[in-house]
Amino acid sequence: MSSKIYNKLSKSYDQLFKENILAFNENMQSHPSYAKERYCMFYPSFGAKKKECTFLVYGQAVSSWKEEFTISDPNEVIKEKIEKSIEFSNTFYTDSNHKHTPIDWVNVFWGKSTYSEYAAIPKAVKFYKAMEYKVSRSFFWNVIYKLVSDYFNIDRNKTDWSGKIIWSNLYKITGKKRNPDEKEQLSQRTYQLN
Repeated sequence: MSSKIYNKLSKSYDQLFKENILAFNENMQSHPSYAKERYCMFYPSFGAKKKECTFLVYGQAVSSWKEEFTISDPNEVIKEKIEKSIEFSNTFYTDSNHKHTPIDWVNVFWGKSTYSEYAAIPKAVKFYKAMEYKVSRSFFWNVIYKLVSDYFNIDRNKTDWSGKIIWSNLYKITGKKRNPDEKEQLSQRTYQLN
């Protein structure tokens, strides 16, 4: 497992990402009914190095991701969690037989059979902890892998497609296990529009 940052977009992007999270936290303070809500933040995840990327793909939002925070967390705590979130989005598994990128989790969790290959490797199973989500059911990931595979003339049964993209989401902050509601969306867009 590698914990070094695989890639980043730019220093200015990182600064805006951090400012957006902190502005969201401040904006949501005026909505006390959200005080106990657990939020997760999403930093883009890289399958490709910046100079090797052809596709930057966007989803709407993640339903679960590390790090979690609440609007009652102090800014210093949230800043620490932002750094951990950046690291989490770009951590990847590697051993002598498997050279993964941060997006290869999609291939591992494609279905039961793909996961079982890694579940047999002690270090890999610690990194790829079992989860209920099966990527093969995702319309988003089905379109992405087919589009990228076909564009690069990669066999759709191979996993090489994931090394050709950067994945991000329109909403960087979501409630746990759900998309952001209207107030949460606006609290993110307000910063972006100013």
